[in-house]
Amino acid sequence: MSDVLIVHVQGNLNNNPFLAGAVRALCALGHHVTVVSVKQDHYQQAPCDGCRMVLLAADAFVLPEDRSWACVLGVDALGIEVAAPFARRCGARLGLVSFEIFFEGECDRAAKQREIAACRGVDFAVVQDDVRAALLQHENRIPRHRIVTVPLAAAGAKPRTAAPGDLHARFGLPVGTRIALAAGSFLSWAGSRLLLASAAVWPDDWRILVHPYYRMGAADRALIALNDTAGRFLVSDTPIPDIDGLGALTDQVDIGLAIYQPSFTDPYTGNNLKYLGMASGKIASYLRHGLPVLCNQIGTMSDEVAQHRLGHAVFSMADIPLVLDGYRRADYEDNCLAYFRERLDLDRTIGPFLDAVLGR
Repeated sequence: MSDVLIVHVQGNLNNNPFLAGAVRALCALGHHVTVVSVKQDHYQQAPCDGCRMVLLAADAFVLPEDRSWACVLGVDALGIEVAAPFARRCGARLGLVSFEIFFEGECDRAAKQREIAACRGVDFAVVQDDVRAALLQHENRIPRHRIVTVPLAAAGAKPRTAAPGDLHARFGLPVGTRIALAAGSFLSWAGSRLLLASAAVWPDDWRILVHPYYRMGAADRALIALNDTAGRFLVSDTPIPDIDGLGALTDQVDIGLAIYQPSFTDPYTGNNLKYLGMASGKIASYLRHGLPVLCNQIGTMSDEVAQHRLGHAVFSMADIPLVLDGYRRADYEDNCLAYFRERLDLDRTIGPFLDAVLGR
């Protein structure tokens, strides 16, 4: 058995399907995992027995040295900068788990140089697909043979088990009203303004359910109130403490929205979104529950949606009303589940990650 330390500064483990699934997989093999994060004002809990959470104040972020760590993982730039010197002191293997790629020219130059320096000693890095692997290799100067690819997805498909209807009763919707789910962020990079403009001309029997992973902010509520001219938007403001619980919503809706709009206003929302590919945990979570996807052009994943009939990948928001007019979830549901099981399911794809962490 080994002790594995994950430095995950952001602290959103419970809504990250890969990271939560990776912790479960390591613990299921008998290893001990400690996740260190900054304490947030939302739920943060260990995903399984064998994992402990250490939640620290941002200004007192000191890693625990009370174990003999076999491997130290740094998540993204913030994590690897802390993890790299610590792993060297411990004589542990060092890994980078990359969900966000920061591009030179889009971020602070000194911060990027610190990230690159921290990555010089990595034994391995994990990213979601071959395109993002090539980008990470270039941006962080990590040799390609040290990078393994694992899609950002959870373990185990979860087909629909509940009959639709609860959301209709909750929001007083007529029988037959169809619902599109917009899970996660409702900021402009997540297509909020595009959706608000497009929804005005959607077919009359459609509504859009906005479900933030945490609570809906006042600014987002105001944005909807001012721009929802057709009255199509609904807000689900009850947090789901674990990504595994998303089925409570996906079972009740007809399609999952994944609209991304790179804004290039910060390091997270430029090329990192332009080359999103298999790094959308939201899309993987929709497919895990057999929920077809409606997305715009986001590279690898939009190509997969079109090729494997997992829903619709539109070239323009103006295409959405025609797509929805004759749409039926049942026409795509089996494709979504089959694709998830074959291409995304962490039970099938996690091998390279485990081999890298355990030095096999």
